[in-house]
Amino acid sequence: MKKKAITLLIVGLVFIGFGLALNSINTKQADIVTQSAKEIENQKIFNEFIKDKFSSKYFTIRKLNISDKQFFDLQIEYNIKKETGKFYIQTKWIKENNNEFIVIKNHKNYLQNNSELSFIVVGIEGKPNKPELLYIIPVNEIDTNKIYFGEIDKFKKLKINSNFYFNTKTKLLK
Repeated sequence: MKKKAITLLIVGLVFIGFGLALNSINTKQADIVTQSAKEIENQKIFNEFIKDKFSSKYFTIRKLNISDKQFFDLQIEYNIKKETGKFYIQTKWIKENNNEFIVIKNHKNYLQNNSELSFIVVGIEGKPNKPELLYIIPVNEIDTNKIYFGEIDKFKKLKINSNFYFNTKTKLLK
């Protein structure tokens, strides 16, 4: 009788331990989903911040279809001093910068299939609608799917609160 009781007790403890482990996993998954929802919301806020940096006098922002969004978030059309054209922007909001580099999605696929004028705009720290750092990186300046911070200082936007300026001669966004 004692052996059965001890066996049942051990089996019960194993099931309790297993149940606690499953609960811990489910809690972590819920945290990841919640974090992802927050990240998505922050990215949307950052995209609005970027859209607001383009003067409607010179720029028109087009929403991209899902099929067009493999790499880019925004299509910008410009009409500056009778010169017209378009370029694309991928935005990336980074809440905390704990890495030495930024990972760029689908970069190799894009470069192999396109020659469109395009930029990656990265906001770092602060808030999505008021980042502490802002970089405007021409995609043709990137060789890999990783951009190291030491290599992009020249693309830093010094006056974050000012609107974007597009130089039609050099095709640079500042």
